[in-house]
Amino acid sequence: MLTPDTRVLLTDALRPPAGLSVDAAIATTFSLDLTALLLAPVTFAMLDTSAQVDGDDLAATDPIGLLEAVQRYSELTTVFCQAGGISVPASYRSVLTFVEGAVHPVMAPAPGRLFHPKSWTLRFVDDDGAYRHRFVVLSRNLTFDLSWDTVLVLDEDELVAEPVAPAPISAFLRALPPLATSPLPDSRAAQVESVAASIADARFAPPAPFRNAEVLPLGLDGVTVPWPFPDAADRVLAMSPFLDAGLLRRLPDANDRTLVSRAE
Repeated sequence: MLTPDTRVLLTDALRPPAGLSVDAAIATTFSLDLTALLLAPVTFAMLDTSAQVDGDDLAATDPIGLLEAVQRYSELTTVFCQAGGISVPASYRSVLTFVEGAVHPVMAPAPGRLFHPKSWTLRFVDDDGAYRHRFVVLSRNLTFDLSWDTVLVLDEDELVAEPVAPAPISAFLRALPPLATSPLPDSRAAQVESVAASIADARFAPPAPFRNAEVLPLGLDGVTVPWPFPDAADRVLAMSPFLDAGLLRRLPDANDRTLVSRAE
């Protein structure tokens, strides 16, 4: 069981590898807590002596180091979230003004639907200008909500025998800017396109002990993904906080079926 009251998994997933720095970061989330968003620039700067953070305790972060980290990385970070899903911070923090330009509300392409992916696409760079990519899929939104959290991390590895195909990730990134409720600034749009282009050549390693994996971005215009589940199975376990009867009926038929959801 994963503890519901920490975001350490996220900070671990965002931390740059040794010898690399963040060149671009693109995040997607349904709901967004702007204070939680501060974890990203602080984590990006954790190798700097000016920015020290202990887990989720932003209050323990040196204020000058926090400001330096946010100013340095806010232009490199773009966040897409469901329109209307930004929560108002409990208290005003002037440093939040530096991250507002990174946040872009979006609407799902189909009427009556919601934008629900929770991911980070990270591009790191070394001193020679060479890129390395990481794709992160999360089970929790970018908030401090108390809930179990799991994180899938795909790191680029040139030596992997069976790489995870990067094309769906690239297509997913390119599908994001058109969903924005207002046009992205040219610099932001160019940044997303640049990452989508460079990641198309990345060789991602599936997490051990798995030998292969697929990324399946569902419900986006221009991104065709087949229904990922078979018609029948021996056992089915479905976990979701929200339910739709029509979608439940599409799940595989099985004698042993278990659904884990919220009581309401």
